[in-house]
Amino acid sequence: LVETNEYKNIILKYFKNKNIKKIFFKKNLLINKIKNIFKVLMIFLENISYLTLSTILQRRQTIDGNLNLIHFDIHSKNDINSDRYFHFYKHFAKIKKDIAVTYTILPRYVDFNFSKYIKFIKQINISKNKCILFENILSPTDYLYILYKSLFPKHVIINNYNEFKFDIRELIKEEIVNLKSPRPTFNAYVYFEFIKKLSKKTNILRLLLWHENYIPEKGLLLSLSRYSKNTKSKGYQGFAPQNFLLNLFVTETEKQANITPNIISCISKKNLNVIKKYTRSQKYEISPSLRYELIHDHQINLPSSDNYKCFIYAPYDKEETINILQLIIKYNEYNKGGIVFNIKFHPGGPSKWLRIYNKIISNSNINIIKRASNITLSDCDLVIAGPSSVCIESIAMGKYVLVYDRKVGSFRSTITQDLSKDLYCIFSDFNELSSNLNRYIRNKRKINIVDFNKIKLDYFEKITEKNLHNFFYF
Repeated sequence: LVETNEYKNIILKYFKNKNIKKIFFKKNLLINKIKNIFKVLMIFLENISYLTLSTILQRRQTIDGNLNLIHFDIHSKNDINSDRYFHFYKHFAKIKKDIAVTYTILPRYVDFNFSKYIKFIKQINISKNKCILFENILSPTDYLYILYKSLFPKHVIINNYNEFKFDIRELIKEEIVNLKSPRPTFNAYVYFEFIKKLSKKTNILRLLLWHENYIPEKGLLLSLSRYSKNTKSKGYQGFAPQNFLLNLFVTETEKQANITPNIISCISKKNLNVIKKYTRSQKYEISPSLRYELIHDHQINLPSSDNYKCFIYAPYDKEETINILQLIIKYNEYNKGGIVFNIKFHPGGPSKWLRIYNKIISNSNINIIKRASNITLSDCDLVIAGPSSVCIESIAMGKYVLVYDRKVGSFRSTITQDLSKDLYCIFSDFNELSSNLNRYIRNKRKINIVDFNKIKLDYFEKITEKNLHNFFYF
């Protein structure tokens, strides 16, 4: 089942010897384009509303001298003075006396509405930390220009592109014409115009950003390359990359187009070997694993009782989360006692998804956990998760991991092939989940602490004052 005609053509071209009888189209492209036009207009009005609220409510900040920017997502459920990406305030405080650098936060809003934005502005007004918003620099005229660029993309000529051994040029053109991914595209133009105007007001020395190689950050980096050429940029990939999530892998084409950071930082040599395979000229470095500071201090022990604690770290994907919940509920119906299930939902999911999840588990014995994931991990015996960084994090902390595979497309795993299958399993249905959980209970598996200590060192760079200094002062 494919979405577009060009996608169909690619499959028929490269898989013509396979047993493909018929290919169906999922969407009417004209209707889909009309929907995307409407989405762009709504995004424009949303940004104009934020601009108005910022102008009325935000305390003015002077922008002068040299500027060091740190860019990451701010979720509506979080506070401006904390972040789940760099743990910036905690780590930077350890070294800020030793370096002559201060950072100004450039946040990107996730799952915001008017009331949450007003609360966000109030937090900024009382915060001691410096913060600059896109609305502080851009004007209504800028947003009108961005609206025009988003609705009427340029005709693109792509001479050659076969980074992944497939010629996808026509698919790229089709997606551009049909305005696919309207919000990321609009945001990319916002970032581009923001840097263009900000560079006229001040000297941007550094940009440190959370790096997943998404569309918006390409606008940010392209604008730096044109209007602030002396700015040093570093993208921090502070997690374990999924093997088939190809946007995480910078290509030589992107590097030559100036839409990648000067330096890409990852948290281990193992990760570095994975992410650099599609480029020759990109500069990489290994940096401290800022989000995983508890791993190296964690003491690995066998479960202390027959009541095992299972931590369910729900994936971002809504369907995957719902499937996992339904499988756990079914398991509890057939197996009374033995395992206590605690769950933490992905912080990036919108509030309406949380309401759906809460309804599903309302009459079950699955407990919702509010505290930080790394603290919950240290206190559990086994982990159920989707294909995310939490899998390798859990293994390094001595937990047995059950990874959910939805059996849709390629299985995107963060667990490298050199790790023993005794440390984890993959499940897709009730029988696989049930048999693996029951096998864990029966075996009360023995663990080799030496092996786990090696995994910690292989996958998570220790945090020291020296590597913190090198990370922030580049």
